[in-house]
Amino acid sequence: MFLEFKFNLDWLFKPTDTQKNKKLFTFSSVDKENKNNYKFYLKQLFKWLKICVYSFSFLMISWSFFQSLFTSYVSYSREVGVGLEAGYSVIGKDKTGDLRYDTLPWTPNPWAYWPLVDSSGGFGPFIMWFVYPFSRAFLWLIWKFMGTKDSVTDKMGFNVIFAILVVLVIMKSIVFLTTLRAQYYSDKQQRHKRNIALINAKYESTGKGSEDWRQLSMLRQQEINKYNKKHKLKPLAPLENFFINTPIFLIVFRLMTITRPVKSAKLFGVMPLSNTPAHIIFSEFLSLGWMYLIMCLIIIPVNYFNQRFPTMLMKRRFPDYTADSNLSFRNVNLGSSKKIQNIMTVMFMLFSFFWSTSLAIYYFFNSLLNIFSNYCIHLILKKWKPQDSSLTRKLRVLGI
Repeated sequence: MFLEFKFNLDWLFKPTDTQKNKKLFTFSSVDKENKNNYKFYLKQLFKWLKICVYSFSFLMISWSFFQSLFTSYVSYSREVGVGLEAGYSVIGKDKTGDLRYDTLPWTPNPWAYWPLVDSSGGFGPFIMWFVYPFSRAFLWLIWKFMGTKDSVTDKMGFNVIFAILVVLVIMKSIVFLTTLRAQYYSDKQQRHKRNIALINAKYESTGKGSEDWRQLSMLRQQEINKYNKKHKLKPLAPLENFFINTPIFLIVFRLMTITRPVKSAKLFGVMPLSNTPAHIIFSEFLSLGWMYLIMCLIIIPVNYFNQRFPTMLMKRRFPDYTADSNLSFRNVNLGSSKKIQNIMTVMFMLFSFFWSTSLAIYYFFNSLLNIFSNYCIHLILKKWKPQDSSLTRKLRVLGI
């Protein structure tokens, strides 16, 4: 047998109580190496990698928020040639000769126009590392889909729509697996919600002012943590989507609001994509507003159905999702979660009025693709769902 000189890293990952008799350097046989250790280290590596990625994502989200709040050179405008604008440079080999694509200021104030044309601009890490690369690809797609100048796709603004669809498919491909994972653990949590509710009921106290309230809360949390670990539940798994979806939303928002050809394009040759539907409906109803109103009457119901569709599918996978009628307890958070969902649904629908038309169109197609992907995820989860026996179903009806 060969002996290997091993550097012990257990102190980095394992609790201190398991390392009292561990030395920093140990000799061990290769054949006696436990395979579980490799799995353990792999899990720990993946865990720390996720922590680093999510921390970086949160840092970029915070940077984008505070940068937009406190700096003027990243603000956007509906007007072409004003504010932060992504396009091709008016000088050099990238020049197109088309003022809809070349960054040229249309304002006499030099501090009111900030062209994003190359990677040397000092617009901060979020814009330069994430928005700028996507903006170059987005510009290239719009230019290629245009074909010849004054073609049908160019005049009708379809080149921008086609480019938006390509960006949408790319973004949805990035988040599909994470959405599937989040929904998988959400379903798994749903299958165990009764047992978790029983644990919560066991540690209920008479009031928050009682002396044993803190102790009961600690015991309850410990038992819930043990239960989650035993059954491999991850209650916070759906929250992880926040660190992926939010940067994507911010990137898409920037693309739709700062890209010069998007601000110049007109859908069907008459509807500017940079304007907000609410502004046009209330200011120019007879000329263009009625077109935007018809568009909103199509977009809003689709967005509403997209918000409700996952809950509808969840009810099909779990018929007792809404309430447990024969149990002595109910989910106390059900009412508040419904209120939050309703508020978010209304806010999302209102955004269709006050966002730019390009963003409204993006999220219209996003809702359609979401409906399709949610149904695919529903079929996958339904296939993965363990089948209950007839006895289990009868016991569930009895609340056992």
